[in-house]
Amino acid sequence: MKKYFFFIAASIMMGGCDHSHNANATGQVNGHPIYGETFDPAGKVAVDSALIALGANDSLDMKISGKIMASCTGEGCWLEMSLPNGEAMLVKTQDKFFIPTSGVQGLTAVVNGKAFKQEAERTEEQIAANTPAKETIKFLATGIMIENYKPTDEHMDAKGGEHDHNHEDCKGHDHKEGESH
Repeated sequence: MKKYFFFIAASIMMGGCDHSHNANATGQVNGHPIYGETFDPAGKVAVDSALIALGANDSLDMKISGKIMASCTGEGCWLEMSLPNGEAMLVKTQDKFFIPTSGVQGLTAVVNGKAFKQEAERTEEQIAANTPAKETIKFLATGIMIENYKPTDEHMDAKGGEHDHNHEDCKGHDHKEGESH
């Protein structure tokens, strides 16, 4: 009976989190962890040059480097990279790989995958004034390298894998624009 009670209590305390998606590096380049598919970061472009690198293409496979502004604190399924105009480029993870949910803000990431041009939403005033929409960029990553990221003991689970999310964040955390994770 005690074992049964312990199992129920432990399940409730876990908050229903699916720990099968803990962020675990799949490789390293020059001591920097890579999440998702491993890749060579050579040939990367700076995030502020990514829109120019896209040129006339609506989308393009590329590698982009930039500072991480924010990341998903619930599952680690997205991050935002800082653009020179103060806005952010949203980077979503593909194929259900996850990045650390804390300790990455301010670090430099290299994302590998597909960049997409997208028109930024306009306000009603901008539409009424016939102000043209600004082009922005979004990214679907197949792999992400985070430079100088070192998980601390609080980010590690009992098996030595990274486990750095707060269980309170697992329920109802905000996914950007219809993410399916």
